[in-house]
Parts: sequence; C-alpha cells; structure tokens
Amino acid sequence: MKKLLLILLCLPMIGFGQGWIKGYVDAWAYSVDQTSDGGYILAGGISTPNNHSDIWLLKTDGQGNQQWVNTFGSVEGDVCYAVQQTIDGGYILSGYIGETSNAYGEIWVSKVDSIGNPLWSNTYGSGRSIHSIEQTNDGGFVFGGTGEKIFKTDNNGNLEWAHNYDYLEDIIHLTKTLDGGFIIAGLDTTMNMNPCIMKIDSLGIKQWKEIYGSNNTDWQQISSTQEIAGGIILVGEQEFTSGPNIGYNNVWLIKINYVGDTLWERSILVDSFPFISARSIQQTSDGGFIISGFLGNQQNEEDIILLKTDADGVKQWVNIFGGSGMDASFSVRQTLDGGYIIAGLSESHTHTLIKTDGNGAITSTINIPIPNPNRKLQKVIDILGRETKGKKNQPLFYIYDDGTVEKRIVIE
Repeated sequence: MKKLLLILLCLPMIGFGQGWIKGYVDAWAYSVDQTSDGGYILAGGISTPNNHSDIWLLKTDGQGNQQWVNTFGSVEGDVCYAVQQTIDGGYILSGYIGETSNAYGEIWVSKVDSIGNPLWSNTYGSGRSIHSIEQTNDGGFVFGGTGEKIFKTDNNGNLEWAHNYDYLEDIIHLTKTLDGGFIIAGLDTTMNMNPCIMKIDSLGIKQWKEIYGSNNTDWQQISSTQEIAGGIILVGEQEFTSGPNIGYNNVWLIKINYVGDTLWERSILVDSFPFISARSIQQTSDGGFIISGFLGNQQNEEDIILLKTDADGVKQWVNIFGGSGMDASFSVRQTLDGGYIIAGLSESHTHTLIKTDGNGAITSTINIPIPNPNRKLQKVIDILGRETKGKKNQPLFYIYDDGTVEKRIVIE
C-alpha cells in the first residue's frame, strides 16, 4: 500500500519589516501621536476648493490605513498644529481658524471623542496657537499663542488663566515638566531676537528665563523635549557665517538643567546639504534623541530628514526620505515597537506619514534559518499536546532540539 508523507516545517522567531509610507492627497500633518490601540492620530490641514484650508484630523490603524477622518473649519484659512490623545481616550487639538491673507485668525482649541466627533470648540483671541498643547495633571490644558501669551483651561475649554510675558516676542514650543510646570521656548526682544527658554510653574508664574545662542543662530522652529532624567533638550538650526561651510545650516542641540544652565551644546552638520531645518525632537528608549525636519540644496526641493543621536547628542545615523518637490516633517515620535513614526507635508502626496524600524529604515532584512542537519528529535505530540510514538492519518508535531517543529501527516 502506498504511503503519502506531508511535512510542514515551522521555524521559530521569524519576523518581518515594519516599515511603510503613506500619502494623503491635498492634506498635510503638523502633528502625529501613537494611540492607545497601536494606531496613529494625525492633525494638520487639507486644501479646500476656495484655495484655503480646513483643519484635518485622521485616525489610522497600525499600518497607516485610514479608520476615520474629520475636517473642521470656517470659510477662511484653518489649520491644526497639535494633537494629543487625552486620558479619556479622546483627542485635544489646537490651531487657528479664520485666517486671511491680511490678518491672523483666532487661536482655536477643540476636544473630540475617540472617533473624532467634536465635544467642544473655543477660540481665545487673535493669533495662532503654537505647535504643542499639553494636558495638565488636573485634566485641563495648557497652550500658547502667537506673541507672548500662555493659556490654561479646564477640561471643558473654559479659561482659568492667561499670562503675558514681557520681552518674549514669539512662543514657539511648550513642554510639560515633571513638576507640573512648563518649559517655554521662544525669541527674546532684548537680545536681537535670540532664542530664550522660560520656566513657568503650574499657575503660569515665571520661575526663570535664560537667553541662548548668538546672532547667527536661527531658532525660528525650535523644539524641545524633557529627558526621562537629567534635563531639557532643545533643537534648532545654526548658520555658519565663516569657514569652509559658510552659508550652510547645521542642527544645534543644547542640553540644559532645570534652572536653565547649559550642560552641553552640539553642532551636527549633514554633509552636502546647505539648508536644514530641525522641527521635532523626542528622547528615545535608549536615552538618545530622534530628530525630524527637512533639508535640501534649495528651499523648494527638500526631503525629510530623520536624525538619531546618542544620549550625549552625538550623531549615530541619518536617513532621508522624499519624492519630487518638497517633503518636510514637522513631527516625529518613537513607536511602541521601537521604530519611529514621521508626519509632515509631501508635495507629491507620497510621504505624508512614514513608519520606520529602529534604525530609521523602511524595510528590514531577515535571515530565515536552515534547519540544523545534526538536530535531534526530542518528542512527538498530537494536536492535543499529548506525547505519542506516531500514528497514521492524523497530524503530528515533531519537536527538535534546535527549536524547529515539523508537522507531519502520514496517510495510508
């Protein structure tokens, strides 16, 4: 009688690459955050038929596939600069609405539920919100506006306090600190618009302010992040005004302690690219930092840059992404699997959202092991996990000492 032997070889610990690229037509993202379900929330703007923009809010799954999308806005220009998942599973957004070619619109903040339905929306005077909003320990929110004002609201958007800060021309970024206060990054009017850092407490009272940089430092798009332990990291750009790299920009990192003292500074030059803009920074799980922005040889043909440093601000690697035209990243976050999610603008509609692995790569290379010819059989089990000596006409699992498993069916 003939016998037929069917074998399925199961190899242990086979993984696949987790990188991908998504584009969204006529939309761009200023902010991205990984959500509690492993997906992503993006916020920015989307073009409208009247040549303005509406606020754009998009939720994706873990592979960047759209789950839902919502838009908000007026008949003029509207954009969202920051989005963050809140402790109740919804989202808080900040931006501006009603901007025209002649004037700023109004600072706008909105709370939506877990599927993007608005719960409330408020405006807080003329201007734009900055590229960050933080939920406070009491469930409220803190955000800043164009000029020198910081706002604090309760969980329903009702204003609790607002403070102006003298000689602070523009508030660009805001970071919550471990003591419940905030680090404010901006430009100082008393020192030729040099970058300054101000620390405020949970009530908005100024605790200290320090000025950094020199006249050749451009921190128009400064970003900051708090270290898990040790201080605050600030990132911006600096232009070389002399030497062989004159006219080039570099990435400038500063680490300060919690009273504003400079601990170290780092200058990172990316070869062959005279123009570079660093827009977002976050500390990574290994203690280093991930930075995103854009770079290029001219300002209308840029690509996205992803830059990784160690804990001392020393460059470890740089990766560049982009299609035709301008591509720029305004937000980067480390993901739960150790990779990175990058969001921004893509003129070719191809690079709005990018997911990489831990080395900043889109694809991963894996080696599938070949079974060891000298392996030894440890035991044979049936589909119920019971050890057996072998039976015909039913599936059996042959387990070897190198971790491989063979599924066999002997048919008579």
